[in-house]
Amino acid sequence: MADRFARATGNWADTSTWSATASGSVGASVPGASDSAIINVANKVGGAGALTITLTGDVEVDGLELYGTSGNDATLHTASEHTVTINNYEIGGYSAKIHGYTELTGNVNLTFTKAGAHTIIIDPTHQTNKVNDITVNHASNVLKCGSNVDIKGDLTVTAGTYNTNSAADGSGTDYNLTVAGTTTLGPDSGAADQATLNCHASAVSLGSTKTNGAGLHVRQGGTFTGGSGTHTIGSIVVDNNAAAKFTNTSGTATVNGHSNDSTRSILIAANSVCVAAGTMDLTYGTASNIQCGNAAGINNLTLTGNVTYTQSNSLLMTGNLTITSGTTLTTSGSNYALTVTGQCNVNGGTLTLNGSTCDFGDVAFSSGTINGNTATIDLNTGTGGGWVWYQTGGTWNHNTSTVVYKANGKHIRSNNFYNLTIECSDSAHTGVWRDN
Repeated sequence: MADRFARATGNWADTSTWSATASGSVGASVPGASDSAIINVANKVGGAGALTITLTGDVEVDGLELYGTSGNDATLHTASEHTVTINNYEIGGYSAKIHGYTELTGNVNLTFTKAGAHTIIIDPTHQTNKVNDITVNHASNVLKCGSNVDIKGDLTVTAGTYNTNSAADGSGTDYNLTVAGTTTLGPDSGAADQATLNCHASAVSLGSTKTNGAGLHVRQGGTFTGGSGTHTIGSIVVDNNAAAKFTNTSGTATVNGHSNDSTRSILIAANSVCVAAGTMDLTYGTASNIQCGNAAGINNLTLTGNVTYTQSNSLLMTGNLTITSGTTLTTSGSNYALTVTGQCNVNGGTLTLNGSTCDFGDVAFSSGTINGNTATIDLNTGTGGGWVWYQTGGTWNHNTSTVVYKANGKHIRSNNFYNLTIECSDSAHTGVWRDN
């Protein structure tokens, strides 16, 4: 293995660009698969100065470093789109070390194929132009971060792990991850846990406001481990496969766009493997569809944006549903099931149930509207302060719906039903009914 030092501005493929030492004469062989490429402005022939190296094709190296100083950028450029594949960690233990004042102009992609653990620094602090795409593609690859990373294109983990923390077990420093395009996890074949994005406590933004494809797409073999940080995601798509795995952050994930798939903002398929956590806050602000057929796919869901969100198939959550002022959720006309293990809280918004079978822990509203239409609404656990149906204002348009009371010892506060069924589990089943 050898180091190759950029000593003059020029094309990567030209020997006149490179030297075998940091202070030697130009004319060394160009960096190859067994070499490290070092582009440091301090090494320029004639004294420190800006260096621009232009890719004219795809290349492979065992390490890549760019370092610039204020006023002297180190730039890796391509006129079209080319990929640097990095197969080792020969830059002082780093596979890529892009720090100081650097630019990645054109569309420069980085692909990591290292077997085993390695660390990257792609510090965006002084960059105007960011890396285009990043790909992780080796079954035993564990990519750890030593800086925040800002990707203007896509992040793809085909095999291996992208770790936003500086330590594989999360005991190090958490770094931010920003991806403007789509984050795709999994090879779309084979067993589970082949390709993982582990977010730890990092702030993560994946395809924020994106409407021409998913912000996050978990395919067969892919695993998203949300950790505990604050997330912003354009849309979430988890494929209908037991080897597609998704765990939301235990904090809040703001969803603010939609995918190409029938304008869905959230699509978590029934046969995926999910762990419900934290809150999803859908804030897109333009009409879109929601689908979650997996009972553990969503914990808390909050709908905002002063628009109508449509339930395009079954929608299940282990926590609470909150519909805020001016926002509507409709089950459309297809009788899709709506299950809320916790509280269905209509907080100034509108919930329209069109023949759906609804399973709620309890219902609470002091403003807003619930349109029952022909729905059947089961009230099960009464999670909210002793009440299973708590109306202190707002509008309950029951139409020809049926409400089924099943929660022993919980109370109903409303005086306006079409069908009301009280199911007593035993002779000690008690409850109170009072006007709203």
